[in-house]
Amino acid sequence: MGTGERSPSQALIHRPRLGPDRPPVAGPFSIRSSWISTAIQPALQRSTDGRVLNVFPSAAYLANQCGDVLALVSSEVGPGPLAIVLPIDRGFFDRSLRPGHSVQFADKEIRSGRLSIQLTGRPWPARPSWEAIQSPSLLTAGLPILRQSIASFAPPGSLAALLNPVQAGETRFVNEIRRRSGPFLSALADCASQFDPPAESAVHNLETTAAGLGGLGTGFTPAGDDFLLGAIYSVWTWAPEASALILSEAIADAGAPRTTTVSAAYLRAGAVGAAGMDWHRLIGAWAAGDEAASAAAVSRLCRIGHTSGADALAGFALGVERFVQS
Repeated sequence: MGTGERSPSQALIHRPRLGPDRPPVAGPFSIRSSWISTAIQPALQRSTDGRVLNVFPSAAYLANQCGDVLALVSSEVGPGPLAIVLPIDRGFFDRSLRPGHSVQFADKEIRSGRLSIQLTGRPWPARPSWEAIQSPSLLTAGLPILRQSIASFAPPGSLAALLNPVQAGETRFVNEIRRRSGPFLSALADCASQFDPPAESAVHNLETTAAGLGGLGTGFTPAGDDFLLGAIYSVWTWAPEASALILSEAIADAGAPRTTTVSAAYLRAGAVGAAGMDWHRLIGAWAAGDEAASAAAVSRLCRIGHTSGADALAGFALGVERFVQS
C-alpha cells in the first residue's frame, strides 16, 4: 500500500507529511527545471491555471484547470512519467508550497506565490523500450530472476505474497486481493492469447475484473492500483503497441474512477507506456540479460513507499507469467 516515502515519480508514493509547518521561502524565488517528462508535454501546453494538490518533502503535485496532474520532484526522486525535475534539496517543497495554493501557467513557466519554475529542462523520454523484451523466449528467461529478486527484496505485507500459494498468516487484505486478482489475471490471459487485435468481449471482461481492484486498499496509491499499474506494464512487454494501448487503457479506465486523483493519473500515464526511471532500468537490464542489474532495479522498486513498489512488481510478474503460459 502506498505509504512511506520514495520516488513519487514512479507512481507509487507515500502519504502526505503532517508535521508542523515550516517557514515559507522568503522573497521571490526562481528555479530552472532539469528534466521534463515527455508524457506531460500535452498537459503543459493546455495549462493556464490550477492548484497545488499535495506537498511532500521531495515532491509536490499540481492539477491544472483540465484536471491534468503534474509532479514537481527533486533530483533525488528523479525523472518519472508525470515529473518536472528540479535541482533542489529535500524539504524545499515544505517551505515553498501549500496544498490549495493557486498555480499559474505561462509560456515556459509555472508560478505559485513567490515561487517561479522555469520550464527549460531537457525532455525526458517517459516510455521505456518495452519492445526490447517483446520476445516470449526472452520474457520466459527473465522471469526466474524477477521472481527471485521480488522474493528477496519485497517488504512484509506486500502483494508479493500473490506470487506464492496461500500461506498461513496471510492478511485478510492480501487474501481479498488474491481473490479479486484471480479473475482479472484470467481475463488478462484471455487477452494475451488473442491480442492482435484483442476481442471486444475479452477487453470488456478485462475492464470489468480490473474494476474490482481499482482503489482497493489505503494510502496515497492504494495497493489495488499499484497491482493494476504493474499489470499494465506487463501488457507493454508482450502486446504490439496498438493492442497494448487498447488493453492498458481498459485497465486504467476501470481503476481511475475508483481511486485518488494522483493514483488515477499514474494509471493513465501507464496506459500510454510511461513509467519511472527504475522501470526503465529493469527493462534495460532484462533486455541485456544482466541479472545483477535486474536484481538491483527490483531492489530499488521494492523500496518505493511502504509496499507500493512490491505491489506493482507483483502485478507485473504475474501479468508477464500469464502471457508466457498462454
